[in-house]
Formats: sequence, C-alpha cells, structure tokens
Amino acid sequence: MWRVWLLVNPAHALFASAAILVTLVTIIHLFVLGGPLSQYLFKGFIEKGL
Repeated sequence: MWRVWLLVNPAHALFASAAILVTLVTIIHLFVLGGPLSQYLFKGFIEKGL
C-alpha cells in the first residue's frame, strides 16, 4: 500500500514521512532529554539561533 502511494504521489509521501519523522524526534527528545540537559541545550540553541 505504501509503495503504491509513493508511486502515485511522491510529493505527499515525502511530506508525510518528514512530518512523522519530526514528530517522533520531538517526542523522543521530550521524553529522553526532559531534564536540565534538555533545557540547557534548548537555551543554547535559542541563543545561537537569535
């Protein structure tokens, strides 16, 4: 089913895969690095980004 959808509409399949990947990474990051380490990394990322 996934291969058929990928052949029919590769753009939507790619977008859906990217969205799922980002969601999983975000959830894992929140659960695994939910402590002070996560806050430190996030703060550093914000400071570098801005």
